[in-house]
Amino acid sequence: MKVQNVSQILSEAELIIANIARNEQIQKSLANYGFPSKRIKEGENLLKVATQLKAMMEDQQEARYETSQAWLTDFQNAKATYQGYVNLARTVYRNQLVILRKLKIDRPTPKQQQPWIEQALHFYSKVSAYKEAIEQRYGLSSEVWTQAMSEVESLSDSRSERLHLRAQAQQATEQRNYSLIKLHTWVKELKYIAKVALKDDPQLLEALGMVVPSR
Repeated sequence: MKVQNVSQILSEAELIIANIARNEQIQKSLANYGFPSKRIKEGENLLKVATQLKAMMEDQQEARYETSQAWLTDFQNAKATYQGYVNLARTVYRNQLVILRKLKIDRPTPKQQQPWIEQALHFYSKVSAYKEAIEQRYGLSSEVWTQAMSEVESLSDSRSERLHLRAQAQQATEQRNYSLIKLHTWVKELKYIAKVALKDDPQLLEALGMVVPSR
């Protein structure tokens, strides 16, 4: 179901249910044609569930967005840190291709997120054997490598959380859509019955949001 139809379906159901509740004549006429109060209550429950699921889906989408934005900020910062250290290592070992290959910095840096994370983790795990020359030349402390490694590990861990949130958001969307389909089906059935039950009272049909052709 298209997202742009969600508000329309909910508002139509709200209008119909509210106006039925305040008009006993409509209630009696519908009951005479097989749509008693029990069926009206069914519509009320469907509307309540659909509204709740809509709110839950929106909350989960917002949480997913906030998590993704925070992750992307951390990702960009980690990339900048990594590229800085890679540039230093390339300068120090520019004439030692074997070391550059062991660090996997003899090749272009991946642009996609997961390949980049894997390469960065490899670099930080292997650089300990070659970091002394880099530290001496640029006055770095040995702690910088551990900190940088932690940043990338955190990205890897939180990426799993992002995937979990995406799955939850998709599930919530499916649940909302299913509830809207059931509500929409209920509304269509009620309107069909109402056209027969209230055919002689166009004002009551209009109260249910149904357009009555002028005679």
